Amino acid sequence: MAERKNLDLGESKAQTERDDNFWNRSVVLLKSTVQPQWLEMVHNAKRKPNYGMRGLNGIMEERMLNKIELVGPVVDSYVKHMGNLIYSKLARSKNTGLMSPITIFIPWSIFRHICVLVVGYGGDMKTTTRKIVLTLSSNNSAKKVFSPVRMKGTNCLKKRVYKSVMHKRKRLSLLNGRAAVVVTDKSPILCCYNTNDTTSTILPLTCPYRN
Repeated sequence: MAERKNLDLGESKAQTERDDNFWNRSVVLLKSTVQPQWLEMVHNAKRKPNYGMRGLNGIMEERMLNKIELVGPVVDSYVKHMGNLIYSKLARSKNTGLMSPITIFIPWSIFRHICVLVVGYGGDMKTTTRKIVLTLSSNNSAKKVFSPVRMKGTNCLKKRVYKSVMHKRKRLSLLNGRAAVVVTDKSPILCCYNTNDTTSTILPLTCPYRN
């Protein structure tokens, strides 16, 4: 396989969040070093599946389906999307209450890595024959999973709400309250994954807050 000692993935000491180029070097190195060797091993394997069944192009299917993908950028992308959906639902309110559920499609090949992320930061995972339920019951765990590092600096668990007003023939935006996701044992963030249709439903609790 690729030479480990000479691997240079670059540095990001000055960065405080992952930008669009954060994973680029890792992806390029993976594609140019490990992947060609792996594809050659697949091609030379003595026993392998019939990729060309029912008239499919066996050579193209073999090479395309055995390519290696880096998990990091894909997981970050889905977690960012989930965080943005939560953030978009935050609105000014005088009362604490459940937000409307958020339902998104997540392939199992991606969701299984999100499970590792949630459990790794102190969350809980329970499984049944048809569902996987991820639970974030502490504010610290939620902050790690939905960290601004993955959101280009945005804190998706808190939001300032503004209103538009006219002042001297000019339209101004004035602060009109704040909202936040409440994460406790009694009000956790739940992510219910349906294994039949690979959809995930997120249930956060929101409340007004003050600085």
